[in-house]
Amino acid sequence: MYTYLRLTIAALIAATFSLSYSASVDAVTTSIARFAYVPNFSDNTVSQYSVNMTTGQLRTNSNVATGMGPISVAVDPTGKFAYVANGKSDTISAYTINPRTGVLTNVGTTKVAGSGVHAITIDPSGKFVYIACD
Repeated sequence: MYTYLRLTIAALIAATFSLSYSASVDAVTTSIARFAYVPNFSDNTVSQYSVNMTTGQLRTNSNVATGMGPISVAVDPTGKFAYVANGKSDTISAYTINPRTGVLTNVGTTKVAGSGVHAITIDPSGKFVYIACD
């Protein structure tokens, strides 16, 4: 049930932001779909949302600053951490997730060895973060 809900919410957010923010590329929810995040490539932020678990309605929390050109977001399996791949600066930004509000707090940014960062994912154990570069 949660997998279907996550995909539905992510698809809805991506479709909504594709219309208003032509540079939005990816959307992700936390493991229990209480919070959702969308990178905004053109303004170097991630939009943060709370998800009503009954209706699926999204409530905007705010935007959080990222590196240049955020293109992909991943949330670890515990729902405690989020990572953003920044395509223009070839960096990964790390955030803690407030368990009550879903608000992201930046805990650091790391330059990657490759260039052309365009995707990020986390293995199911939450121990490893993988990025895709050109």
